[in-house]
Amino acid sequence: MITVENPKHTGNQTQDKETTDNISTSFICSRNMASSNQFGWDRKHALKETDFHEKNLADEIGVKWKDLARALGFSQAYIDIIAKENINSVKECCLAVLVSWLRQEGERATWGMLSEALVKIGLTNVAERFTCKPSDQSQVI
Repeated sequence: MITVENPKHTGNQTQDKETTDNISTSFICSRNMASSNQFGWDRKHALKETDFHEKNLADEIGVKWKDLARALGFSQAYIDIIAKENINSVKECCLAVLVSWLRQEGERATWGMLSEALVKIGLTNVAERFTCKPSDQSQVI
C-alpha cells in the first residue's frame, strides 16, 4: 500500500517561479511535439507524482521495476519489502519505487535523472518516448 501526502503550499515566490518555469518548458515541449502527437518532458523537468500516473510510467516499466529500483539506488532489502507489500501488483510495486525515489530526491528528481536510469536498465524506448525533442532548437529554453 502506498501512502500519499498532499504537497504543502510554501508561499515561496522563488519556488513558485521555478515551478512556473518548469511548466512553461514542458508546455513548449508539448506544443512543439504536437505534430507527432507525442508529448514529452524537458530533461530538467522536476517530476511530480501525478506525472507518473498521467504518463502511465508504471505500465511502461512493468516487470523491470526491480532493475529500476536498483538503478535509482535502492537496496535489495527495500526492494524485497516493496515486493512483499504489493505481492499481486507489479504496477503498484513500480509506483512505490517511483514515489519513494521522488520523496528521497525532492526537487532534484528530474526527468533527466529518471530517464538515465531507464536507459541504464534497457528501457531506452521509454526514456525517448517521454523526452522532449523540439524540432526548432531556437525554441528550447
